[in-house]
Amino acid sequence: MHLNFPVEFCQNGLELLKRLYDSTLFIPDIIFLDLNMPVMSGFETLQQIREDILFKHILVIAIYSTSATEDGVKNTFRLDANAYVVKPIDFNDLKKVIQMDWKEG
Repeated sequence: MHLNFPVEFCQNGLELLKRLYDSTLFIPDIIFLDLNMPVMSGFETLQQIREDILFKHILVIAIYSTSATEDGVKNTFRLDANAYVVKPIDFNDLKKVIQMDWKEG
């Protein structure tokens, strides 16, 4: 399966925020945010993204690596994530999640 759009990867939340603030790069339409990241957690990163007016329009899909705890799901929506997904184990299934039309709901 080939992705028909550019995909960039950041190793952690701090790297993602630096990338977002780099004025030489475009601002993405959507971010798939792993909640279990080193350096800065996905929850902290989500909070930073939502506190900046420049990034309020970006769809943020929170992804949890292994399971969805009720508190974790509630926290992501409290922080204004657009959706919550439990990361599929199979890479092809993950690509299907990424390829969904998230703007259509």
